[in-house]
Amino acid sequence: MSGYVERDYVLRLVQKAALLLARILRLRGERHDGDALRAAETAYGELFGIDRRFLQFLTPAMLADRLGHPRIAQAFCELMAEEADLRKLQGDPVTASVLAQQALALLDEAHVPEEGLRLKLRDLRG
Repeated sequence: MSGYVERDYVLRLVQKAALLLARILRLRGERHDGDALRAAETAYGELFGIDRRFLQFLTPAMLADRLGHPRIAQAFCELMAEEADLRKLQGDPVTASVLAQQALALLDEAHVPEEGLRLKLRDLRG
């Protein structure tokens, strides 16, 4: 893939992820947490081609390799953080903690230096 094509692909995917995250946050703001959680769960497949049900079976190295670019991995981790936050709000701190831990490990594996996201994930991890 040429540099221009790759940059365009990354930019488009990150823009799509930002729009989807904005939709999830809007649903949360409207107190539609169930809808927000369903939107987060389906976003993995829609945006990244990864079925949410299999996330627990993928290592950070496998995910980083599949996602292919640090900005895409960061967007993926932002989605994981939103899902973890929703799980925590709905009374499932164990799943929230596991998701946060997976996202932190992926950030490390993909060499993403985003400290604000790391702080949020550490808080969700408990």
